[in-house]
Amino acid sequence: DPNFQKEEGEVLRGREIKPYNALAYDAAGIKRLGVLRMDVDNLGKLFSQGLGKQATLSRVASLSFAVSLYFEGWVDYIARTPEFCDHLYCIYSGGDDLFFVGAWDKVVTFGQRVRADFSRYVAGHPGLHTSAGIALAGSKYPLAQAAEDAGDAEQKAKKARHRVGNQIREKDAVCFLGAVQPWARFGLDLTTERDLTTAHGMMRFLVGMVQTETSAAPRSLVRQLVRLALDYEEALERRRKEGSDRTRTGEAQALWGPWLWQGVYQLARMTSRAKNPAVKQDIERLRKMLGSGESVDMAWIGLAARWAELALRRRERNDS
Repeated sequence: DPNFQKEEGEVLRGREIKPYNALAYDAAGIKRLGVLRMDVDNLGKLFSQGLGKQATLSRVASLSFAVSLYFEGWVDYIARTPEFCDHLYCIYSGGDDLFFVGAWDKVVTFGQRVRADFSRYVAGHPGLHTSAGIALAGSKYPLAQAAEDAGDAEQKAKKARHRVGNQIREKDAVCFLGAVQPWARFGLDLTTERDLTTAHGMMRFLVGMVQTETSAAPRSLVRQLVRLALDYEEALERRRKEGSDRTRTGEAQALWGPWLWQGVYQLARMTSRAKNPAVKQDIERLRKMLGSGESVDMAWIGLAARWAELALRRRERNDS
């Protein structure tokens, strides 16, 4: 934007490079930078074992070139599209990994786009995927430390284990706001508006409810879900310390607690007080999901609520 002006009075003119505080200021909701680090999972194993007896020098070289082509070519193309070109910078992208910084909301969306396109690039091969870490930082936070924070988050994603059908899958995950979720649960379809099966879809659903022009849902709805997630995490940590968080086969044990029923009760009260029929229906939809009698994983729901809370945050005057 050739006429960009910060609250402090700083003006950017055409073709000037945006400083980090300008990128943070561009973000929706809370004014923060996002730092993204991502790489291909198990690439060494792919090169050493993926081609089996057909691993000739030319084939390994072609595979290496194909991976590099995506990160050096297509990722650059995505970054130059109108949606992203004015909101983030590439620190590094090549080989099998990348490192980007920019407005936090755009960085998250960019990571989703890169992961979704990579799946299409490898024709949906289940063994080819990426893991990522996303860290948030104030514009005055040292970039080197933010990069280290994003790297730590990426390593947490690399340790992820999750069930896909009857199989236990590893990695193929993202760590954002301290929560690790497989990409499928985090959400890769950027067009979803009212999807309650992914963190991204749930975030969009909550933000849409609160930002409704007439008779919007109360912001306390989002805070209530954040509170439920915190109670869930505290209960989960107690069970980990007791050693009762896994079944005999090593799978995660379903977690129930009074916090869930308290949340259902609070949502029922919000439903009765809502005057707008559409908002009433949406809150009731959430209440039914939590009180369905099925095992509810509050981890991704809590992530969506915290994500929505950041997106709804009013502009802060102090972003240090």
